[in-house]
Amino acid sequence: MLDLIKRKNNGVVTLAFSPDFTRLELVWINTESGQIINAGYIPISGIEVASREILHREALIEGIQSLFSELDVPMNTPVALMLPSFYTRLINLPPGLSEVDIENVLMSEAERSVVFKKEEPALDWIFLDVADEENMYCAYSAYPSTALDEVLSAIKELKLKLCSVECHITALVKGLLATGTVQD
Repeated sequence: MLDLIKRKNNGVVTLAFSPDFTRLELVWINTESGQIINAGYIPISGIEVASREILHREALIEGIQSLFSELDVPMNTPVALMLPSFYTRLINLPPGLSEVDIENVLMSEAERSVVFKKEEPALDWIFLDVADEENMYCAYSAYPSTALDEVLSAIKELKLKLCSVECHITALVKGLLATGTVQD
């Protein structure tokens, strides 16, 4: 995916909600040099922290537009959306599971939580290779799918080029692994 972004280089934008949903943060990165081109945040309100429900969708859209405008970010810059982790766990899975099986197992695990009794979870995961032939170790995050759909709808309305959706914890682990900062 980074190769695709580099070929159309406006860089990439990370659009992130603060963990308490009081700020919307933007970091614009030059993918060629790895340097930060610009960064900033705006205060936001109208998001129910417990459920992640967007109470004021138009305010969210205006906030995103404002950030792009204030920081002179072209609206066609690819966006990586970062959501605060909501429900994060580690799980051991048997080796050889298909992608569909993995998603079903993780969905079932998340739905056991009282948090997802009335709300379907959206999942994000990464495998941690710890050289164990008996297990696949997986870190996963689950996020309320209705709340995610509301944010994605706002991004679509703005015609932003979404390149990824991540939860903070799994994104952090992916970044540390990708840069070699930590070993599998």
